[in-house]
Amino acid sequence: PEPVERLTHLHLHSDGTATLGVRDPGAGECSSFSGFVDRVGDPAGVRAEDGALSRAEDLVATAMECLLADAAPLVGDAPATVAAAHPTEWSPATVAVLRNALDYVGLRHVALISDAEAVAAWFEARVAQQSGRLVAVYHLDAGGSTVTLVRSGVAAGRAFRYPEGDAPSVPAQLSAALGAFGWLVSNLDAVVISTEDPVDPSAAQLVAQAVKAGMGVRCVLPPQPQHTVVRGAALA
Repeated sequence: PEPVERLTHLHLHSDGTATLGVRDPGAGECSSFSGFVDRVGDPAGVRAEDGALSRAEDLVATAMECLLADAAPLVGDAPATVAAAHPTEWSPATVAVLRNALDYVGLRHVALISDAEAVAAWFEARVAQQSGRLVAVYHLDAGGSTVTLVRSGVAAGRAFRYPEGDAPSVPAQLSAALGAFGWLVSNLDAVVISTEDPVDPSAAQLVAQAVKAGMGVRCVLPPQPQHTVVRGAALA
């Protein structure tokens, strides 16, 4: 099925319910939060438009409850195993904070994996001829790019983050990630590209061209690169 997409605008209503996405004008008074995903672990919390204050990780956990409720018709009565993908560059401490928030609201069955591990799961399930190979995941978002090496489904070391407008060439980024662990381009099975909205699709095409021209390694650009993370999380 197609992914269920919602804007990261969370509305906490006075009756204790919550909705995710576009606010219903007839829903009455509520505290509306946005921009909370990137604030997970921030002790200052996130302030709503009406002045209400909440921890970002609690908002993410509530948003995930809303997503699961919206996806329930797709699942039916079958027991669901759920995986949630988080930004690969998050520290273990940040992931642990979100884990605690999920556990607190009863979402212990939701597994947490990184964006890069989700993309690698998609690659192994849909494209790869052999499993367990070394893959570079090149992820584009509104703030820049993240390069992560994944082997046997697990991120190999830290992610390499490059802010937009302040990054070397794509081959140089990939070579730096490989060199940090003593690997060569010849050790790499493929480069898989993923994106987030609102990244221009042409940006992913330029990355693919740079990889092919500058490195001579197989490059995989999924047909809907903005959905690769969520599809990979589902496969994982």
